[in-house]
Amino acid sequence: EYPFTYPMYFFYKSVTPFFAGYDDVMVNLGNSEAVLGIKSSGKTAMTSTKIIAIGQKKRIVTIEDIEEMPIRAYRKRGFHISTVRVKSTDIETGRTKTIDLVTMANALLRMGDTALIINEVRSREAVQGIINLLNTQPGVFLLYNLHAESLQEIQDRLELVFGIPSVTMLSTDRYTFLTKTKFKRKSKYYRVLLSAYESDKKER
Repeated sequence: EYPFTYPMYFFYKSVTPFFAGYDDVMVNLGNSEAVLGIKSSGKTAMTSTKIIAIGQKKRIVTIEDIEEMPIRAYRKRGFHISTVRVKSTDIETGRTKTIDLVTMANALLRMGDTALIINEVRSREAVQGIINLLNTQPGVFLLYNLHAESLQEIQDRLELVFGIPSVTMLSTDRYTFLTKTKFKRKSKYYRVLLSAYESDKKER
């Protein structure tokens, strides 16, 4: 009923107001961004928070294999948002009646100005598709999340697991890392912003 927003992050002291304001500006400018972290680090919550910054005027489409984003909650608040389901991104073989992520994303972009949010990227097919979208359709706002804890880990995964040159990391404008931590043995887990990086094609 209540989507996660920046005031909630302030309450839990997970991010600073400066980061929230800066993040709002960057999202409004249409910078592509990857939200990263280990399992249960709050990637989906942080990703859905950025819907506020995209605003109610732009058409927003989330692409998911399992519906996790609070679509109904945002729709009730006047956002032009919808979700589409694609085949699981960790299944690349076998026959299926569902459309794959890349085909769906290309079809959605033909329908006009759209902000795309891709929840949970797991396969080489999906990573390559995102890189192709960013390189062939500049100006499209693309937000996605991926399991990784550092820039080095992303680089290693691209080169060693997916067989993709690490220079393709420059296609994404920003990388935001989240971490899961607890301060005492019996205390609750907290999802905290760890670091954020911006790519620079000139400086690499």
